[in-house]
Amino acid sequence: MGKILIITKEKILLEKFTLYLKGNGYECFGFLFNDKDLINRIEKENCVDIAVLEIETPDIKTKKIVKEIKRKFEDCKFLILVSKFDKAVEEFMIEYGIDAYLVFPILPFQFLRAIYTLQKF
Repeated sequence: MGKILIITKEKILLEKFTLYLKGNGYECFGFLFNDKDLINRIEKENCVDIAVLEIETPDIKTKKIVKEIKRKFEDCKFLILVSKFDKAVEEFMIEYGIDAYLVFPILPFQFLRAIYTLQKF
């Protein structure tokens, strides 16, 4: 099925999304965005097929994380979770090759459908 990396700003969201995926047979793991050792933790992984990132605005740290994931896992697909879709998010998606996005509030079914779609295409 593939391995899914989840990076969120809040622990409860990380737990919720991980629970949704594991409950539906996906292999996943995650980290909090403010983890000081985040890049090193990503480096230790040997496979990521889909990366899910919760972002408010595409800042320098977000861009660095996306670059690192793309460098390490060339065929990794990206799903970003945003509070609003605006011009900055659109430009970020185009510049960094983000595959899909969802806008909060996100229902479990929407989240699972987005993961399934990315996995199939």
